Amino acid sequence: MTATALEVQTVDELAEELRVHPATVRRWIKSGALGALKFGDHIGTIRIPREQVEALLRRVAAGGRSAATQGSRNGPGTVRHSQAPSHS
Repeated sequence: MTATALEVQTVDELAEELRVHPATVRRWIKSGALGALKFGDHIGTIRIPREQVEALLRRVAAGGRSAATQGSRNGPGTVRHSQAPSHS
């Protein structure tokens, strides 16, 4: 079985790519408009899967700017906590 690498970005990387302030990216995550993964308790451990970014961009393209502030199917403020896989 072949594992597929999950493409992820940090809040700062995504903000730079989209030319928005990092606080805007965090607001999208908090509102549920952008799904994210959180590893541990430290603020710098949030990662945004590329598939979530693409879904947000599709919603914005289809529905205008306000679509970025609408919740995703994961619900408002969804941040999935993840643990490193165990290698047993």
